[in-house]
Amino acid sequence: MKDVFSHIIGHTRAVDRLRAMLAHDAAPHALVLHGPRRSGKAALASALASALFGVEDASKHPDFRLIERPRDEKTGKLKKSIPVDAVRALTEHLRMSSFLGGAKVAVIVGADALSEEAANALLKSLEEPAPHAHVILCAEDAVSLPRTIVSRSACIELRRVPEAELAAALVARGMSASDAARAAFRADGRPGAALAFMAETGVVDWYETEERRWNALRSAPIHRRFSLLAELAPPRSDREETILKIRDVLDAWQGFLRRELRDRAPGAPANLRRLFRLRASLDANVQPRLLLERFVLTLDR
Repeated sequence: MKDVFSHIIGHTRAVDRLRAMLAHDAAPHALVLHGPRRSGKAALASALASALFGVEDASKHPDFRLIERPRDEKTGKLKKSIPVDAVRALTEHLRMSSFLGGAKVAVIVGADALSEEAANALLKSLEEPAPHAHVILCAEDAVSLPRTIVSRSACIELRRVPEAELAAALVARGMSASDAARAAFRADGRPGAALAFMAETGVVDWYETEERRWNALRSAPIHRRFSLLAELAPPRSDREETILKIRDVLDAWQGFLRRELRDRAPGAPANLRRLFRLRASLDANVQPRLLLERFVLTLDR
């Protein structure tokens, strides 16, 4: 069988730690992978699941389960949180005997979105783990998860990958050196974002649009700044879909600010702190448009 971690870009320390766990038959019953959005958490979780099963693709294994935020069956809209029913079904699955007599593995993508009831239901499963059962939680920040869950889990942080390493990985996958360099530069150390430039049509155009919007927000008069925000959070738009869209935009803006920080731009540190506060506020019951408007009003030019 091929090395299931061979497709992982960067994250050498995280992969080495997982290899050591597997080599010593010490894979934890609960593991939290945390790091920036599109940093490759889900890909690494899937690779670990494959290794625990001894197969190349865990998603096809009968003892594998993937949990993430669902969509409403009637409206098609993304739900705000992972519901308790999904976690209860998962814990029941973990308690049952495995289909093939080995490990049972569950990956929870976006574990930050577990409802309070769902988190409590999961906690019961972690307190009394079933034999050979493994739960891998993917979250942007371990702090966003309940302390009771984190305290019963091993935690591995996925840090940003050096730009040169991202570019080399994209070239190895068939991208031209010039395109790979541009994609790696724009991905801001996130392998998932870098791969999106390669796989998803329109990503480059989208990124350039956001760069123009960001530059305009820094220099435009107040009325023009507000009009630049209009399409990000239009009236009567679905809040959860709007927040997902805004998070992608904020990821791009954060990359621009990190670049300004490296260039020692005077206002970059304060603006980056404001951006972090904006991100943290998105989960509160506040209109996204109001948060964006407050943010651009306080931007240092």
